[in-house]
Amino acid sequence: IQAAEQAEALLDHIESSTHGKNGTDIFLYNIVMKAWTRFRTTEAAQRAEGIFERIQNHPHLRVDRVSCNTLLDAWARADEKTDGGNADRIFATMARHRDKGNHQWKPDIVSYNILLSALVRHQNKQHAFQKAHDLWKEIKRLHNEGDDDDNDDMKPNVRTYTSYLWILAKSNQPNKARKAQALLHQMLSSDDEDASLEPTPSTYRAVMNACVAGAPQDRQAFAIAVDTLEKMQQTS
Repeated sequence: IQAAEQAEALLDHIESSTHGKNGTDIFLYNIVMKAWTRFRTTEAAQRAEGIFERIQNHPHLRVDRVSCNTLLDAWARADEKTDGGNADRIFATMARHRDKGNHQWKPDIVSYNILLSALVRHQNKQHAFQKAHDLWKEIKRLHNEGDDDDNDDMKPNVRTYTSYLWILAKSNQPNKARKAQALLHQMLSSDDEDASLEPTPSTYRAVMNACVAGAPQDRQAFAIAVDTLEKMQQTS
């Protein structure tokens, strides 16, 4: 916490020395907000939101997408312990601004990944899966319906798939081994040249976890686990 407090104190000093003039950069505010996200507490998220409000009130600065996603991340981490719904509040605010044409606030795939990553650690596994499934469908819809820029902004990447796979693996969904395998096949069959869908070891472990956590006598799930392990070994 001391490092975040020192960063905020430095920002205070820069603000006071410029007297509200155009002498500060939004990058500095975003860095201080990022420092507070590390602590996963309500107090830290409140401090991050305080910095966010200072951006909003600054005469020469405008909130950008990094600011929004950093604040979203701060509350998503804090909500893991409290389930306070503050991340949902921030996300809904971003969506409202997007609907008004303010694209600086527009949620992108980073925003959705933040929410999915938090749901991986959610204590209520079924609630987490239902919420994640709704987010997954929304990601797919927005990606398919968007123009070229929107497609890039909402393109699912390895973090999206891996988080969703872990949430699926921890749920009590029927046939989750087969569902996980189908998602892995989507990633492996992608012709994406930038390798944004290349599975990581965590991706493979999520699929195998879905197999192990299923019915213990499910031979097909066992076969999927073995096949997944072989694929992971081939890529290592």
